Order: sequence, then structure tokens, then C-alpha cells
Amino acid sequence: MSTDEVNVTYATLDLGAERLAELSTILSEDERARASRFVFERDRDRFVAARGLLRELLGETLGERPEALRFRYGKRGKPALDGHALRFNLSHSHGKAAFVLSTRREVGIDLERIRPVERAERIAERIFPPDALKAFRALDGVERETEFFRAWTRREAHGKALGEGLAAGATASDGWTLVSLDPAPEYAAAVAVEGTDWQLLEGPWPIKGDGNER
Repeated sequence: MSTDEVNVTYATLDLGAERLAELSTILSEDERARASRFVFERDRDRFVAARGLLRELLGETLGERPEALRFRYGKRGKPALDGHALRFNLSHSHGKAAFVLSTRREVGIDLERIRPVERAERIAERIFPPDALKAFRALDGVERETEFFRAWTRREAHGKALGEGLAAGATASDGWTLVSLDPAPEYAAAVAVEGTDWQLLEGPWPIKGDGNER
């Protein structure tokens, strides 16, 4: 991976039992314990898929066994790798996942399924910057819902990149670039990348017949 490349990969998390069992074997004891705490089987399976696919992607990129990778976490839960400078982030929503990797730039990503939101106007007034609020108010119906989540994911991706959550805001004036993505029908996503002059490489990850092939 080039130092100026930012790789975004999409995957489905609704996998077969055999594939889930395979991914479970490469998780850490802590990850398996977290998976066991989910009440609903679907949520547990999607967690296993997301973490297992992340490990496979990182292992493939670094040339290491995925089960050997060790994570550490910031005060708000942002993950990083022990012993490696590779930056990464992940997000998942309703059975879909998005991963972002960079060799030297801090990155964040957010993925959301587009859906009606109660009190969307009040939320937008409170957290969206003026340009995003104006765009949101200019639309109706599904287009309005789509614009809400495009603005939301930009803000969330920036917060995740900084490790600060939604409190970080969503502007590119502080040395960050925020880019909206179109991952799949009825989904919105955005990536936040430190600095400028970088190349976005975006696409599904062709892995073992999971339905993610190009």
C-alpha cells in the first residue's frame, strides 16, 4: 500500500455458519467474550464477522497471521495495532461493514443505513455545520433522509478519526478531509482522512465466496 493511498473496503456480515466458525477461531479471547454478551444471535454473528474480517484484512495487508494481531484502544475505544503504524477504522450497520486503512494518516469511517429518524430537524440544528443544515432543510422525503445521513456520517467519521466521537464536529478546516461515499443502495458512508493529497481506493473485498467479490 502506498503512503498516499487510503483504502476503503466494503463487506457483508451475514455469513454462513461455516465461515463464521472459521472467523471465530482467529478472534482473541476478549473478542469472543464480547461476542458472547450479545443477547441476539444475529448481532453476535455480525460482531464475529466484522472483527474476523478486520483481522483478515489487516493480516493480509501486513503479511501476518490475523490471529496474532494485538489491539489496543484509546480512551473512547478507537482501536490501534500493537507494534504497527498502520491506521485503520471500521463501521457496520444492518449487516454491512466498511473498513478504511492508511499507512501513515489517521482515518475514520462511518456507515449507516438510511432510515427515518425521529426529531431529525432538532438533531440537525444541534450538530450539523451551517452548510450541511442548509442542504438538509432544502430537501423532502427520502432525499432529506439521505442528506441527513450523509451529514451525520461525515461528522461521525471525523469524530472517530480523532477518537472523540460526535463532539469533534465536521469541518475540513482543521487539517482533515471529509468525503461522502456511496457504499450500497439505502446506505450512506463517509471517510475522514488526515491532510490532503491522498488517493482514495474504494471497492468490495473479494474474500472466500462471502458475497463480497468484485
